[in-house]
Amino acid sequence: MNTITVPVAVPFDSTVAGDIAITAAEGGIGYWAVIDSYEWERWSQPDDSLGNIIVADDFVFFTIGSVVDGEEPFVAVDITPSLIERGIRLFLAGAPSFERRNFADITDLGAMDADEADAVIQLGVFGELVYG
Repeated sequence: MNTITVPVAVPFDSTVAGDIAITAAEGGIGYWAVIDSYEWERWSQPDDSLGNIIVADDFVFFTIGSVVDGEEPFVAVDITPSLIERGIRLFLAGAPSFERRNFADITDLGAMDADEADAVIQLGVFGELVYG
């Protein structure tokens, strides 16, 4: 049987990017990155309701640097909605399946698990999956 690749349309805005940033920071990227100044409250709803506020595409969720032993450290990188969007585009456009789950089946990007959020950040930063 032949297979075809088709574009996948999924809802995305900075509130979804904020969810992915939180998931990556709290569970996904710690084995390869140091996070500077992570304060999720800066982009959450002020009235303690669930959800994030809309922020600009260049809003800095946090900044990361490399911590992998023996690796050449990379310059600090700001994690922004734009960077996360780049990672998602690569994530959905043909990155290999990850943990037996095809990226194209993800319809709620904000519900990604830590491994998927890690992959999105790596794709946004490096353009490919580099670690783990």
